[in-house]
Amino acid sequence: MKKPTGVSQYRALTPEELGLVKSTGEVLTICRDACEAGDGPSCTKWGLMVEVGRGTERDETKAARLFRKACDAGDAEGCVKLGLKYQDGRGIAKDEASAASLYDWACKEGYGRGCSGLGTIYRDGKGVAKDERKALQLYRRACKLGDGRACLALGVYYKNGELGLTQSYTNALALFQKTCELKDPDGCYEIGDLYSQGLGVPKNEAEADRHYRLACDMADEDSPDGCLYIKWFPADPIVEVRVHNLSCNKGNREGCRWVEDHFHRPGLKKTPQVLEQVFRLFKKACDKGDVGGCMNLGLMYKYGKGVTKNLKEAARLFKLTCGKGNADGCMELGWCYVIGHGTAKDKKQATKLFKQACEKGLTESCGYLISFGMEATRASDLKLACDMGSGRGCHMLGSLRLDGQLVFPDSKEAARLFKRSCDLKDSEGCTLLGWAYYFGEGVEQDYRQAAVFYNQACGMGNNDGCVKLGLMYIDGKGVAENYQEAAKYHKKACDERYSDGCYYLGLMYDYGRGIGQDRTQACYFFEKGCKLGDEDSCNKAEETDCTP
Repeated sequence: MKKPTGVSQYRALTPEELGLVKSTGEVLTICRDACEAGDGPSCTKWGLMVEVGRGTERDETKAARLFRKACDAGDAEGCVKLGLKYQDGRGIAKDEASAASLYDWACKEGYGRGCSGLGTIYRDGKGVAKDERKALQLYRRACKLGDGRACLALGVYYKNGELGLTQSYTNALALFQKTCELKDPDGCYEIGDLYSQGLGVPKNEAEADRHYRLACDMADEDSPDGCLYIKWFPADPIVEVRVHNLSCNKGNREGCRWVEDHFHRPGLKKTPQVLEQVFRLFKKACDKGDVGGCMNLGLMYKYGKGVTKNLKEAARLFKLTCGKGNADGCMELGWCYVIGHGTAKDKKQATKLFKQACEKGLTESCGYLISFGMEATRASDLKLACDMGSGRGCHMLGSLRLDGQLVFPDSKEAARLFKRSCDLKDSEGCTLLGWAYYFGEGVEQDYRQAAVFYNQACGMGNNDGCVKLGLMYIDGKGVAENYQEAAKYHKKACDERYSDGCYYLGLMYDYGRGIGQDRTQACYFFEKGCKLGDEDSCNKAEETDCTP
């Protein structure tokens, strides 16, 4: 990693100069030209615009390159932004040691965010040896340098008695006040919280409300949480929508989900007057270039809430938001192509859009990428889905690794992928992990562990997991032999129309294993399994002479 060379010889753009610029495109051009001339701060500003897709295509990798250029030119903010990229692994290979080195340099240059970033590294022990005392020293230095987030973190640690600090609401209040003075809404919100609960100060709802309002007034700059606690807030549905939409715009998925739940899904009753006002709110935001506003406007057109249903206009808005880097917009546009809403049906285009949304971190879309792109699903797509948190993607990729369809068989890697899938609550991944432990594929053979994961899969509704667990109860492997339990799990699967469950339950009645021998019951389950398409059940029904 190249170290910063020192302070830039070029002059950075002043806020006043940038204020004279009339459009985002002009800002981008000026920053780009100044950056190419060697001005580090301009490279940072350009990188920030590229990172969020403001006035240009969103590109994390390009943003990382620009932050590196800014850092090499001696811009401390650029070094910190590059450190964040290394820390998160976005647009560049994850390297926490490099992140720590960059934060350290920026901190020594007197940039508060560098000190707080390094403090977090020491707090978590990522890239360096964990050292909470060192972390506190760095947070204090960052706070003195005017980093509001560091003051906030210290305040929270004092409030909760964390990181080796003795709980002190008095110290917490002083730090939250400094945070609030630095125009960080979370500091104002925390003060409101102390007054609301009477922690370290006399309980005072008026003071709490005043600080919540301060936080809400700053919401456009950072976080809308303070608005949620203002006393007049619940009585004004339009303010309520504004706050949650703002939360959505700031990347809070819960805010997006709230807006969708309350205003877009069919069957939910809202007065036409409120919906019309909400529609105007989103349209105004969209007209000003707000991506979240356009996204919600598209959903209102999709469901016909507050406006006449218009699937073509919804598709147009989803295309607009997708083009500006909004993952939900790409996923919604993908569905338009799947169903043919506002566009011609195009499975290939839908798959492409689901992949785009998946690459942007929308796990739900990763599942759709696999579901609607099965014929063309490649290992790279499965890896992408798995990396983005799709359990199904992980277990499918694991199956390919196990079968040797990716160069050579690798049972250890397959087992690792099955575990990740199971950890992501994918029932098939848990079943496959149980199978791996049962046969010792990629892991040391362990019947007890196999039973644990089969049970986990069964609890998630995976019928194959239930049947395999039932067989373990019959054989007494990993669990105590228990025919009643075996019958219970086989019946559970059979009741869910899973033919193997019917077959094995039929065998238990046929042979009278642990339950009373009963030819009528055996025939019933063999015939049910046969109707569900199981050849073995059909053969047993014929062999047992089940025909009346």
